[in-house]
Formats: sequence, structure tokens, C-alpha cells
Amino acid sequence: MTLQFPLVGLFSRSRSNESTLSIGKTRKSSRAAGVGYGLIRMCLMVYLIPALCVVLLVGVVGVVVVGAVRLLGFLLDARSERRGAPPDR
Repeated sequence: MTLQFPLVGLFSRSRSNESTLSIGKTRKSSRAAGVGYGLIRMCLMVYLIPALCVVLLVGVVGVVVVGAVRLLGFLLDARSERRGAPPDR
């Protein structure tokens, strides 16, 4: 016996109903709806993929800046210890 979640059953039934043409639907209208959904998906991809790239780029730049600041602080702290200055801690 397999467990079937309610949403999975709902989606599987809706797919089978969409694959068969009912009396009120014509083949042309179902193709037009498919083209419309494809156009929406294409527009979303054109918008969201560059937005995702910008977010990732900003994150990478932030990590590099934080790393450079920590490295610079570490190097300056090590340099002051070599000169014999007491540490600020």
C-alpha cells in the first residue's frame, strides 16, 4: 500500500483531465494556453536569472571584502607585535 498525499492526488488528477479534451475545449484554445504559459515562463526566466546572478555576485563581493578586511587586520596586528608594541587586548 502506498501513501498518497492530498496535493499529489490533486495534481495527478488535474493532469489527466487536461490531457483529454472535453466537449467545451478545442484543440486550438489548449495550444494557445500552452503558448501563454510558455511565454510567462520565458519572461520569468529572463527576469529572474539575471537577478539571481546579481544577488550571488553581491554576496561574493561581500565575502571577499570581509575576508580582505580580516586579513588586513591580522597583518597589521602581527606587524605591531613584531615592533614590540603591547597588544591592544
